[in-house]
Amino acid sequence: MVADVLNCFIVGLPENWRQATMDINLAKAYDETGSVRYVFTREENTTPTEPFEPCDLKRPAQYLIELRSKQPESRRGWIGAQVTILRDGRFGIRYGYPKPNP
Repeated sequence: MVADVLNCFIVGLPENWRQATMDINLAKAYDETGSVRYVFTREENTTPTEPFEPCDLKRPAQYLIELRSKQPESRRGWIGAQVTILRDGRFGIRYGYPKPNP
């Protein structure tokens, strides 16, 4: 499924892209919908800021939300996720979790 996310990214990127990012933000843990932003950069060592449209605006984020079921129970409650892909094929996924109640 991660390959589906990455393949959909590539469809919407220009030829000279260097790094692309998808940011997902959910209002609360286990939400099925939220906001998503797709950005890329053409320069090395710069934060992606140029918007782009992947093959489908909703599907890459939905794939990632569906992947929650494959995560350990203790890691499924994320409220944010960032998928980053580099032109050389490397990629990473970082998750953000709600702050624990004191």
